[in-house]
Amino acid sequence: MLITNIKELFGIHPDSRFLKGEEMAVLPSVQNAFIRIEDEKIVDFGKMEDLGDNHKDEFIIDAKDRLVLPAW
Repeated sequence: MLITNIKELFGIHPDSRFLKGEEMAVLPSVQNAFIRIEDEKIVDFGKMEDLGDNHKDEFIIDAKDRLVLPAW
């Protein structure tokens, strides 16, 4: 599944390490984003301009300029 045209994608950390304490106070985000999910896991995310054309056969959800918080 691919979610596109996300106004702002929150809570995405480039590394998948466990966060605790003050580290949890930072909520990173990506504006004008996409997120790719396979087998109920986030496998890719980034800016729409970096998506490319490799998504022709995927189930696509257009977020239509909405906010997405995948961890919640």
